[in-house]
Amino acid sequence: MDFVKPPDLVDSEDDDEAESDGSVVEDGDTNETFKKYIREWIALDNAIVEYRKEINDRNKRKKQLTPFIIKHMQDIDKEFCNLGDSGTLEVKQRKSTTTLKKDYVAKLLQDILKDDKKAQESAEYIFNNKEVKFVPVLKRSSK
Repeated sequence: MDFVKPPDLVDSEDDDEAESDGSVVEDGDTNETFKKYIREWIALDNAIVEYRKEINDRNKRKKQLTPFIIKHMQDIDKEFCNLGDSGTLEVKQRKSTTTLKKDYVAKLLQDILKDDKKAQESAEYIFNNKEVKFVPVLKRSSK
């Protein structure tokens, strides 16, 4: 079975050339080419795992430092901290919403519908009929 070769990785400046040239790998080369692509994929996956570990460690440390920085800035009644060439740090309020839970949706529907049974049935219907999408992905498992 023939398959189309993936595009070569290029710099972002050459993105318009990054698309596959459409060349087809012949049957004789298919297994070797496939193995080469697998080895490249594994090497990339290994590098990504290492980068994620480092990013995770740095995010943990940043998360530990953040409350102290915010508290100090609040204590001295400052919203901005000038960082020179690195810009500024600013203490802001971020609005976040919680996930919708079935009981909360039922309560809101009950407030509107004024009928506990219909509200419960409507909430049940909404949660049982949420859209589900399936996307093919490659998942690597360790030995």
